[in-house]
Amino acid sequence: MFGGDQSFDLGGYANTPIEEILPITLERTRQGYVHTSVRMGLTPEGLQHPITKLAPDAEETKRIWEEMPPLRGFNRARRPKPGAVTLGVTADGPYGDLPLLATMQYGEGRTLGFLSDQLWRWNFELVGAKKGNHHYLNMVRQMARWLVKEPDLRPVQLFSDKDTYQPGDPVALRVKVLDHDFSPAPEAALNLMIKDPQGQTLRVNALPGSEPGEFQAAFRAEQEGAFRVEVEARLGDKHLGEDVLIFDVTPSTAEFASGAPDHETLRQLAERSGGRFFRPSEVDAHFGTLLRDILKRDLQYKIIEERSWHLRHTSSAFILLVLLFGAEWFIRRRAGLA
Repeated sequence: MFGGDQSFDLGGYANTPIEEILPITLERTRQGYVHTSVRMGLTPEGLQHPITKLAPDAEETKRIWEEMPPLRGFNRARRPKPGAVTLGVTADGPYGDLPLLATMQYGEGRTLGFLSDQLWRWNFELVGAKKGNHHYLNMVRQMARWLVKEPDLRPVQLFSDKDTYQPGDPVALRVKVLDHDFSPAPEAALNLMIKDPQGQTLRVNALPGSEPGEFQAAFRAEQEGAFRVEVEARLGDKHLGEDVLIFDVTPSTAEFASGAPDHETLRQLAERSGGRFFRPSEVDAHFGTLLRDILKRDLQYKIIEERSWHLRHTSSAFILLVLLFGAEWFIRRRAGLA
């Protein structure tokens, strides 16, 4: 829900099913819409959350938000609901630290509350100041992606170092785990299970990786077929999420590994079959010699298969002959010949 004089407590949503899914606690005081300029500052959670994280590192994200134009009004709310994550708060003026942007998990879905109807100003005022509106567009895009649970924004993500393997290859797995506020969860407990093509299940230990919230595991794929890897992450009694990865183990396909010519293999084939090998750059220089060698060679051949047809058993040939004889007779008659 976005703010305005018909939203949140001003919209009469108290004691309705909508109130239950909102991440903001409605005050039921109908205090009104605050018409004042206020900037939105990010909370520590907001610096890491995929909606408001507009740069790879927190300092750059913080700088970007400090340069965003102020909002010229907001719905006054004192606190988010328990379990909600506040991403943005009022950063200046007499209304410091009131929630402006909050999110919440509700059932199998997600909800978001932006307590202002001035979001459009971040678009128009940035363009008017010739700063470009790409940060605004990125935030709106990331907001939509997060709400619809785009796979790239899953809190638990499982990766392998390759898409396909050969029998006996080592398989390196990497798991990225985030808490519900999308901060890294290095203390998470992982349950990593591997099911081989025969249906046998193997439990693998995942060890902490080089980055906070990342874990690594490895095993050797001995059998051909499809392997299924499942991972579940928990933090205490809290379920963080799960992910599934499927990859194939197939025999070597060295022939298709590279499109470049294998000169050594071609040379061996030529020698074994009685031919000669030349690189493309050598053909012009050796073409005359090659042609003379071929003409002088006592060619040998072997009949692999022989077939014969009787003309009288071929209807198309028979019809063609009849037409030819008929045409000859017609021409001779027209010419007065016997």
